[in-house]
Amino acid sequence: MSVRVIRVVLLIALCCAVSRAAAAQEIYVANFGDGDVSVLDAGTMATVARIPVTNVADPAIDVSGYPSAVVFSADHKLAFVALSLAQHVAVIDTAKRRVINYIDVQAVSFDALVFLHPSGHKVYVTSCENPTISVIDVSTQTMTGTIALPSGSYPMAFSPNGRTAYVGNGYADCGAANGIYRVGLSTGKAEGFIPTSGPVSDVAISPDDRLALASGTNRVVVVDVATSTETAAVMCGLTPCTYVYSGGLAFNAAGTRAYVIDFQANTLSTINTDRLSPLYLQELSRVPVFAEQGENAWQVAVRQDRAIVAVMGFPGHVISFDISGDIPVAISLDPVGTYAYEFDIWTRPTSEADCKNLGWTTLGGYKNQGNCLNFAAD
Repeated sequence: MSVRVIRVVLLIALCCAVSRAAAAQEIYVANFGDGDVSVLDAGTMATVARIPVTNVADPAIDVSGYPSAVVFSADHKLAFVALSLAQHVAVIDTAKRRVINYIDVQAVSFDALVFLHPSGHKVYVTSCENPTISVIDVSTQTMTGTIALPSGSYPMAFSPNGRTAYVGNGYADCGAANGIYRVGLSTGKAEGFIPTSGPVSDVAISPDDRLALASGTNRVVVVDVATSTETAAVMCGLTPCTYVYSGGLAFNAAGTRAYVIDFQANTLSTINTDRLSPLYLQELSRVPVFAEQGENAWQVAVRQDRAIVAVMGFPGHVISFDISGDIPVAISLDPVGTYAYEFDIWTRPTSEADCKNLGWTTLGGYKNQGNCLNFAAD
């Protein structure tokens, strides 16, 4: 690519803070260009705090770098913030809303991302050009190991049982080969490579662990997890759907729908991933995502009947879509910080039904279905 796309990570995390009795669900946003993290009230979408993370936000901080991803611990007591062009992960105390620690990790250059393991015990840090993934123990807040790959690491997704990680490769100088590494998390080693027909900018694993979708070109490709092979592409009728540049991907909790962003065209598409449907792997709709000139939609996350899309800009913004039907409807647009764009969601279940049929794996931060049910009962 002649122009390198900055993939700054906006993590939107909806959570319930236990130490502040009045606190409702919150959204955390990593602002790459501002060096801080925005805290939004998820009900009103109003910004309630901005937490300085690096010397970009506060010259008194002796840590440099650019916040490019954030993920909550399973209990929401901590938020881990990956810093691009640095060698630290910042740790935020969510009750005090301030950084309490900086964890030394492998030096990262560009596009550092951070992912919480389904067990809640470990956090993984990837970084585009860098072939080494840092492994952080959540309880001790220290780097306990690394995972070496033949080339760079970028998006990461986990199998529902947490035994395997899928790490995308080839996007915008993020590794030399187009495809997805299968990483055994018990061994900490790459155990296979799934070649794809193009670079991978995002990867999503279906809740039943049978299907992977990968974006990064003018297609969304389909991977059979059992055979580790690319088998198809998302279709628009009789031909593969064409995008200018496919980006963020997400499944719904049931695994019957997936959603993809076209980064260049600024659209959100709905994909039928219901194996029992005659329209399996067909695109059902494509709607515009509001973006000004020079702004780009990048990432999407899905929770219950909402899809939240982050748009990179100066400042950026997030858009909430109602996805109760197969044509998403935008219902809110709210500003965030400078060039914040990828996100993840930590949300409290509203009923026990949200936790069942693997729903707990998509809510974010729950160790198992029982853990999710405990939150639903509170």
